[in-house]
Amino acid sequence: DSPTNFLNTKIIESADIQTPIKSYENAENALKYLREEGTHDGEPQPGLIFLDINISGLAGPEFMELVEHQPQIIIVSGHPPSVMEQYDIEIDAYLQKPFSRDDLVQAVTNCIAKNS
Repeated sequence: DSPTNFLNTKIIESADIQTPIKSYENAENALKYLREEGTHDGEPQPGLIFLDINISGLAGPEFMELVEHQPQIIIVSGHPPSVMEQYDIEIDAYLQKPFSRDDLVQAVTNCIAKNS
């Protein structure tokens, strides 16, 4: 949702993590970006995605099955991590809501470190 996206973006920016940030509130718009459709044609693919299990329009894991480019994934959910056992996707971190600023920064920092 918009408030959560806004807060997470501000936390990442305030932690001086240098990475471009885009946020989408529904699966349709996020998929258009990831598939480089329409106004997103030619934009770079993300290296990291925050994905709510209950993204508007699709379940998070179903959403990832539609993405050709497989970035690192941080799952964000109000459910315990064991909920992921039913899905066959690889994730890099799991943040259970509510999570702290430090948890968010650590998850992003760890994922960026894996890529460098």
